[in-house]
Amino acid sequence: MESFDFIVVGSGPAGCVLASRLAKSIKAPSVLLLEAGGDNAGESVRYLSDRYATFLQAGMNWGYQTTPQSHLNDRQIDYARGKGLGGSSAINFAGWTVGPKDDYDEWARLVEDASFSWPNARRRLDDIEHFNMEVDDKYLKYYRPLPKDHANHGQLPIEGPSIWERGLVEGADAVEEFGVPINRDLNSGDPIGLGLFPTTSKDGIRSTAADAFLADTPTSLKVQKLSPVHKIVFEGAKAVGVEVEGDRYYVARKEIVLCSGALNTPKLLMLSGIGPKDELQRHGIECIQHLPGVGTNLSDHLFTTLLIRLKDGIDDRPAVFSTPAALEAARNQFRDSRTGPFTSILHIALLTFQKIPELASDPEFRALPPDVQAHLLHDTVPHFETATHSPPLVPVPLDRSYFPLLLFPFNPQSRGTVRLASADPAAAPLCDANFLAHPFDRAAVVHTVRQGLALLRTPALERTFDEVLLVPKSESEEDILEHVRANSGSCWHMTGTARMGRDGEDGMSVVDTRFRVRGVQGLRVADMSVVPFVPNCHTQAWAYQVGAVAAEKLSEEYDLN
Repeated sequence: MESFDFIVVGSGPAGCVLASRLAKSIKAPSVLLLEAGGDNAGESVRYLSDRYATFLQAGMNWGYQTTPQSHLNDRQIDYARGKGLGGSSAINFAGWTVGPKDDYDEWARLVEDASFSWPNARRRLDDIEHFNMEVDDKYLKYYRPLPKDHANHGQLPIEGPSIWERGLVEGADAVEEFGVPINRDLNSGDPIGLGLFPTTSKDGIRSTAADAFLADTPTSLKVQKLSPVHKIVFEGAKAVGVEVEGDRYYVARKEIVLCSGALNTPKLLMLSGIGPKDELQRHGIECIQHLPGVGTNLSDHLFTTLLIRLKDGIDDRPAVFSTPAALEAARNQFRDSRTGPFTSILHIALLTFQKIPELASDPEFRALPPDVQAHLLHDTVPHFETATHSPPLVPVPLDRSYFPLLLFPFNPQSRGTVRLASADPAAAPLCDANFLAHPFDRAAVVHTVRQGLALLRTPALERTFDEVLLVPKSESEEDILEHVRANSGSCWHMTGTARMGRDGEDGMSVVDTRFRVRGVQGLRVADMSVVPFVPNCHTQAWAYQVGAVAAEKLSEEYDLN
């Protein structure tokens, strides 16, 4: 029976950062990193031009779906989660947005711990990012990350493309014409404006958390793949080990840290007897510690789509995507010589992060708690995001060009749940995102869609349009909500299901500010499930951040450095 000082469960961004930093500390404790999936190896699954379809690769996705969503026509929504080394960093869209500095300060305020504030977060990001700040002069109007805001001594490559796909500059100019100011660095802590979506990649090849943080594994770190954890083992109230598929058992001398994400972490806690007592009893699981907050507070971003077919000749995508043979030829050319369409196509998305001027006067906004209203009115907190130049994301003939406008209302107030389907560790969890259940979220999505429709009326864009394919029937609240109910999905930004909180608050927090699971010893959670609210950005940068701050706190507590 093998024993280790620390056992980390899950090799996504948080788990890879945490395991690596613990093992590389001066005292070099022994660390076991357990991953349910496989290698996710091979450059062919990392081409940036394929990033919108990587989640379809066999064995790289847990393949979860939500329960039927009552405010989305009872549809079950794809709830993809990465499986294998790198976790969701291996299958997401590889975008890097650190979000508004006011979100970090809000987290610090909510839990009364300055460790999570923006100045500390920025310091940690400097140790994570290896930011390529080289920009061709002809793109400096649109994109200019500065050394004062970024570092290049971290391990995670982040880049903007050296070649911009045809049509991108014209698209950016059109959005600027609409009135959205250019923000040359969306990752400075103030994302408001129009900018480029940098990627976690190098020279057009995706870099996963495992690529970045497990490449030079020290002898004190053992990485074990194909090892799904079925249960945490307790002696009394102390977590002492884990049971792994195949009747394997590993002992933790100091701590077990769950980094399995906002869906699998609450599932594993409940399978191990940590969670709402009635939920555990329903499945015949002995209750080790009644924690009613486990699996509650699920928060996620919804997105909805507007779609226009473009006139011929606007971009080069039909030549690549019109036939399987053309796509394979482009892929092979990039593999063999790093030339051809795959050097630029789908490497860029243009994002805007915007305020809704009329939101503050909406009755649903005024009904929010005063502290939530105050946070939404901070200068750097966006009310919604738009993204352009992705693939269509709906079934259409690919011998034509399209202008998809993806719309993301932010600051969702709806809260969902993660529950057990059964006591079988192999069963997928029951994930109810509860999208649009809160009236503020319905109001916010209506405002957001109206902003998107106004953007589509910009003359510089309209001149390129051939046919409107997917928009609401009108701008009425009823028609917009009808469109959203039928044409929306998850951004896969699941957050909050093992929420961090202050000592002595409402009894629903699961971990304290040192990531310790309440009521037991030797067990911590360090992944997006601890973040109290879903941040107003794409969340992988926050997942890396969680792993880094957990590493700091554990290293300090055990005097590892």
